[in-house]
Amino acid sequence: MLVGWPQASELPSAHRFLNSPSDPDAHWAAKRSTPWVGDRVHLTEPGEAECPRLITQVETTAAPTADNETLPDLQASRKSKDRLPRTHLVDSGYREAALLVATEKA
Repeated sequence: MLVGWPQASELPSAHRFLNSPSDPDAHWAAKRSTPWVGDRVHLTEPGEAECPRLITQVETTAAPTADNETLPDLQASRKSKDRLPRTHLVDSGYREAALLVATEKA
């Protein structure tokens, strides 16, 4: 029996793969060329010129959760506090055609 590294196709999905025995919620993820194990953080700051540049919202998700899966929850949270910006500028990871159309209709 040969022992070695498993092939990528033999590994479980990032949500199921245990990366740290001391933190079972820490999962592997990558964004562009940056890989990490842990969580993903989403920071929001006002985009209007008349507003100070302060972080106004911080949300964390499991690392393998894609940014575009998080945006509806981020917007709903801001809407419930009557804090939706006139224009929501986001990183390209948050953009998805169906999401942009749904946002425009809201």
